[in-house]
Amino acid sequence: MSYNSSVYNEDYYKSHCGDNYERGNGWEEIFARQADRIVREINPTTTLDVGCAVGYLVEGLRDRGVDANGIDISSYAISKAREDIKPFCKVKSATDVIEGKYDLITCIEVMEHLVPEDFTVAIENMCNATDTIIFSSTPFDYNEESHFSINPPSFWVEKFAYNGFYHDVEYDCSYIAVQAMLFRRADKGKIELIRTYEEKLFGLWRENCTLRDSVNLLNARINDLDRGNIEHAQEVYRYNETITQLNARLQSRQEEQEGLFQQRVEQISGEYAREILRGNETIA
Repeated sequence: MSYNSSVYNEDYYKSHCGDNYERGNGWEEIFARQADRIVREINPTTTLDVGCAVGYLVEGLRDRGVDANGIDISSYAISKAREDIKPFCKVKSATDVIEGKYDLITCIEVMEHLVPEDFTVAIENMCNATDTIIFSSTPFDYNEESHFSINPPSFWVEKFAYNGFYHDVEYDCSYIAVQAMLFRRADKGKIELIRTYEEKLFGLWRENCTLRDSVNLLNARINDLDRGNIEHAQEVYRYNETITQLNARLQSRQEEQEGLFQQRVEQISGEYAREILRGNETIA
């Protein structure tokens, strides 16, 4: 099986989870913010986090008064749960039957670690134990060696639909991840599904068109400013050339005046010297 405890040991949690997946590195705060949104917007009384790792989301929910529990295949991860949270986090596989019913099940970045025969069972288990599921599975991270099932959100939507769960397209789960979705149990016909998705699609399309028009207008304004900057730069260049020419003419004129002044000084000095000489001759 792809999903086994030996893979998710101490080394995995220190080298395969981005930043060191230990306390004091901001993870508690991240999951606390997620817990805030879940409590405020979904308001579950009981929850189960499938693939809870060290229990950050479980503790975040329990700190906010939710009867939260978690399961994970990794005995190492469970051993690192906060002491008061450990009784509520169990070593258990997602492929094992889930006992009891929960208002909400969360499964965040788990299914990509399972091969199809495993995640099919895991999804059935979750769907049998609740009517509401927050689900997220990366569609991007192909480089992680423990990832066996990288699929787009549409793939998972289909898998949940087989179990009578449909993506609530009106609920924004992006506070967890861009690919995160909220699934609800529902008995929907094709017409209702098409209408729901088309309404959401049109809203997103209209928003996209508005944003695209805004970007085009901004690009046009930037181009106008660029042209203005070029024209301004050219004008400044012409002014600088004119100033340079004027400075050259001024320098030349100054040199010319200095030359004339020197000549006049020499002329006056010569005349003065001759006057003195004539005066001296007269006296003699």
